Amino acid sequence: MAQKAFSISQTPPYTIPAELYDEAYRLYQRKYLLWKNWILEGILTLLTVDFIVTAVKDPSNGLTYFLMVLCVVLLALLIFHPLRIRRRVMDAVKEMGELPYVAALSEQEIVIQTLTEGEQGEEIPPTVLEYDEKMQIWEAEPFFLICEGKERFYVLPKKALYDEQIFAMRRFLRQKLGKRFHSNF
Repeated sequence: MAQKAFSISQTPPYTIPAELYDEAYRLYQRKYLLWKNWILEGILTLLTVDFIVTAVKDPSNGLTYFLMVLCVVLLALLIFHPLRIRRRVMDAVKEMGELPYVAALSEQEIVIQTLTEGEQGEEIPPTVLEYDEKMQIWEAEPFFLICEGKERFYVLPKKALYDEQIFAMRRFLRQKLGKRFHSNF
């Protein structure tokens, strides 16, 4: 028996609530951005401890105090900068409002279309995502996070799909993307 081709012709119109987008952006940050910060934070923490030990051994060394303060300031920047970026992204998402989208999935591509018009009244062209080597998809409880490299990500809420579509999509993505599809379901 031949396997039926995978296809979801078009989802019903859906919106992405700010809370869901925030959860998806946190996952995106954790997978692509924060691991570098964690490495740098570890290095700066070790350097700070080393400078504290050096300052205790030789309290007259002013350079040690300067470097210790510099490490602490850099640590604070590494910790709070991603939080500031996330707050700005979420402010922009809230300002845009909950735009309506539709998605279509096939064996070759994922197409995401915004259903509103642009600022001059022109139709916004659809986003076409091909299953290439840069694409990775994470499945979370309420959504699929579709990452096109480290540059862009898209959120497909599961509420936009029927249960049988979710199961078919999960099975297809495991086959199509292999290790680039991450799911605990």
